[in-house]
Amino acid sequence: MSSTTPLATAKHENLPETMRAFRLNAYGTNPAEVITEERIPLPSVTEPSLLVKGKPTQILVRVAASALNPLDTKLGSGMAKAVQKCIFPLTPGSDFAGTVVSVPAGVDTDLRVGDRVCGSLDTIPRVAKHGHGTFSEFVAPQAAHVVRLPDSLSFAEGAGIGVVACTVWQSFVGQLGITPPPEGHKVSPAAAGKKILILGGSSTCGIFTTQLARAWGFSDVTVTSTQEALCKSYGATRVVNYRETAPEKQWWNVLKGENFDVLYNAAEGRLGWDKCGNGVLKGCYAGGRYNTLVIDYPEKTFTWGMVGWTVGSVLWRKGISWLGYPAYNLSLDTKIGGPGIAECTALASNGTLRIPVDARGPFPATLDAMHRMWTIQHTNAARGKLVMAWD
Repeated sequence: MSSTTPLATAKHENLPETMRAFRLNAYGTNPAEVITEERIPLPSVTEPSLLVKGKPTQILVRVAASALNPLDTKLGSGMAKAVQKCIFPLTPGSDFAGTVVSVPAGVDTDLRVGDRVCGSLDTIPRVAKHGHGTFSEFVAPQAAHVVRLPDSLSFAEGAGIGVVACTVWQSFVGQLGITPPPEGHKVSPAAAGKKILILGGSSTCGIFTTQLARAWGFSDVTVTSTQEALCKSYGATRVVNYRETAPEKQWWNVLKGENFDVLYNAAEGRLGWDKCGNGVLKGCYAGGRYNTLVIDYPEKTFTWGMVGWTVGSVLWRKGISWLGYPAYNLSLDTKIGGPGIAECTALASNGTLRIPVDARGPFPATLDAMHRMWTIQHTNAARGKLVMAWD
């Protein structure tokens, strides 16, 4: 239940001065060598340097659940340190769910002490710079990045919404234009009777997109994955094993001539673009659209040279659409605080969207569990969101 305490005085009376937090102290792939548990001061929400036009914009939340994302471990491993440096020590994590414990006077929000909430603290690269992530007992998010968590959803489910919801909503809805059905309708005009291919169907972005595609009216939702039962449980109509090596069983040969309307690449890197010809995806003049969430070589160390390659390849692929190639888009600029979290929370509340929490979790808030989660994420072995429960 939400408190009725006025916003101007909404503050929990028994807050500690310090909190537990898991800290990343250096680049590395072995979490036992670089992640420790420490006690650190609670984050401030009223320091002068944090004010915007003289007013506070942050609230304080007691964390009940924190979630990892693939970019957390990629940045922590040093794969992108040439272009995106981490400032150590840092507390990793962007996604969380918990209970509001303080709302400073002047914050533009209707949230109150006692509200169950979920959200994202910041973009993951920004967390790597300022160091205040969500794998701690308290966080101080921007109020605009937080939404109420319906009673029908657990804290673990709430922690699994954040970054993936923003990423999928801003790419699938914002950039591809696959909008929700109009009020009073069950099907989106942008999806009705059309076919979509999702590369990386068992990734969290793939699972979110699969559910939205089915709910909004795509007639064929084909995904690539080795997890057939998992993908079908979230609504995939067909699952193609991307690890098959026999030529006739490779996904681009299995799907040759299918003429999908949309290809949504959540996993494959450059291979997705290179193999979308031969009638796998329609050309742009027939309405074919290609959207990717990953750069060409996601497994390689990201350097300034790769930045140049990425910019050049995006411009080239966009430019050749006039020759009949599919319309191309690379979605990397996820905006926390933009659309996604509120919309996906509402869809999860009404049953349209199920939040894929990895069945091995929620993990307890122990250092051993943090090490295990980090390893699972870094080795691409997650099957849904990896969530830690603090309560």
